Amino acid sequence: MTLGGTEVAPSVLNRGADVYRRYCARCHGSRGDGRTTAMRGKRPATDLTLGVYKFSSVPSGGLPTDDDLKRTLQAGLGRGLVMPAFSTIESSDLDAVVQYIKTLAPRWREESTGTPIPVPANPWCQHEAGAVQRGHDVYHLQAKCWTCHPAYVARPVLQAGLASRQDATDVRSALTSATRVQSVFGPIVPPDFRGDPLLVGTDPVRLYRVISVGVSGTAMPSWVDALSARDRWALVHYVRHLVSGGALPVSLGSSGDGGGASSR
Repeated sequence: MTLGGTEVAPSVLNRGADVYRRYCARCHGSRGDGRTTAMRGKRPATDLTLGVYKFSSVPSGGLPTDDDLKRTLQAGLGRGLVMPAFSTIESSDLDAVVQYIKTLAPRWREESTGTPIPVPANPWCQHEAGAVQRGHDVYHLQAKCWTCHPAYVARPVLQAGLASRQDATDVRSALTSATRVQSVFGPIVPPDFRGDPLLVGTDPVRLYRVISVGVSGTAMPSWVDALSARDRWALVHYVRHLVSGGALPVSLGSSGDGGGASSR
């Protein structure tokens, strides 16, 4: 079959089917639609027939690379609480099951794989405090992540920061908690970075990719065009700071141009 623009041999697909039945079918179902009694009462497994994959290195909505799918399989999601890590699968079996997973969604026979975004060097390595403050400002004033995730600043401070930018965006009432949003997977609640496990973990490069390309099928947008690479890396530092329980900045708009190199 030709999948994602690449021809895949029958022997690979047959091997992938065996691996899928062994490791994946009990949660995702024999047809990949996520309908299985094994997950009854828990978060339903992703419907693989949709051909929509939350985490990848390509702009939101595009088909992921093989490496993207392998990363998810090998690392799991949510510290293994949502999807276990299949880190012991042999390389040849991993390659095969990735190809087989593609057969479950018609998209792979009609479209080609997307182009990964570049991951530039982190310009904030020697400026951690500046990165956290800059990320705090970008989170609340530019990206306005609090429209879905919680805000991590007092309402008067946020309103004053927006006013200083002549930004008339309304501040939602339940500001300190995440708000339920719709996705192609059903209603979801974005994580509170102060307590909820992140599906992709806290690896800086994985976080940079998520912030840059967004989360396919959800309300999380791509920021690759709206924010500089420097500001996206600042958000990475800020999210990791939140997850670690670090002290929160109390002001907004004080980062200026911060530190580190400027790049896109």
